[in-house]
Amino acid sequence: MSGDLHAENAAEISTIAAIANWCEAIHGKQPLARALRSLAESLGAEAVAVTRVSLNPGGQTGMVCFDAASGPDLRAPLDRSYARALLGAYFDKARTGTAWFRSVIEDEMDPALSLFHARRRMGDLAVIPLEGTGRTIDFLELHFPTRQSAHRHALISFVADTLARTWQNRAEGQFTEALLRVDLARKVAQPGAPVLSMQNPARLSRAEYRLCLLLSQGRSAQEAREDLGISESTLRSHLRNIYAKTHTHSQSDLIYLLMSALPFSPGSHREGNAA
Repeated sequence: MSGDLHAENAAEISTIAAIANWCEAIHGKQPLARALRSLAESLGAEAVAVTRVSLNPGGQTGMVCFDAASGPDLRAPLDRSYARALLGAYFDKARTGTAWFRSVIEDEMDPALSLFHARRRMGDLAVIPLEGTGRTIDFLELHFPTRQSAHRHALISFVADTLARTWQNRAEGQFTEALLRVDLARKVAQPGAPVLSMQNPARLSRAEYRLCLLLSQGRSAQEAREDLGISESTLRSHLRNIYAKTHTHSQSDLIYLLMSALPFSPGSHREGNAA
C-alpha cells in the first residue's frame, strides 16, 4: 500500500514539473512538443497531442503531438484528432478545462477511435477542451496504454483547468507557429506533391479528381454524387479506386489527406484510419 502511495506522490510531483514546462512552451520558451512529452511521461500516456479542430465535421484538423512509439515502422501513427469521436454530441458543448475519459463513457465509440486503440493496444483516452473560438476548438488529447485508475482520473481532472486557463493566456501566435513547424517537417520528410495538385501524384482519373475536389470543399459523398450526376454504384467504384490510389481506407481518412495538403508519394504506404 505504501508503494502505491509513493508512486502516486511521485506522479503528482512530476505533473507539477510538466505543467511548468507547459507554461514555458506556450510562452515560447521551449518547443511545445517537448512540453507534451513531459506531460506524457508524468501522466503515463503513450501519446499526447494538442489539436485544433474545425466545428465543420469535414474541416481540417491541425495538431502538434508527442508519440512515444513514433518511428517509420509504426503501423498506426497518431495523425488525427479523436476529440469528436469521444465527445460525440458534446463535442462543441463540453466546458473548457474539464476532462472526458473513454473508460467512463458508456455510449458506443466511434469505430475510428476503437480501431486506432486496437491497433496500438491502447486502454484509455482523456480529452480536455482548452479553448473555443466559434470556428475551431483546441483540445489536449492523451492516449494511455492501460485503463486509468480513479486516482489518475482525479489527477488529470485536477490539472485540466490549469492547462486550459494557461492555454487561453498563451503568447500570441505560439500554436500557429508550432503547426507551421510541424507542416514543414512533414513536407521535408515526405517529398512529393499534394493529391489535389497539378502534378496529380496519385494518378487519379478526371472523374476521381473531381470527386476528391468536391469532398475537399466540404461536400458529402452523396452531395458530390448529385453534383457529378453519377449513380450510387459509380460513386462506390470511384471511392474504391481513390482509396487504393491514395493508400487510404475510409472517407474520413481520405478527406484528412485531401484537406491537409500534405505531400503525397505514390511509392509510400500510408496507414489509414478505417471508420
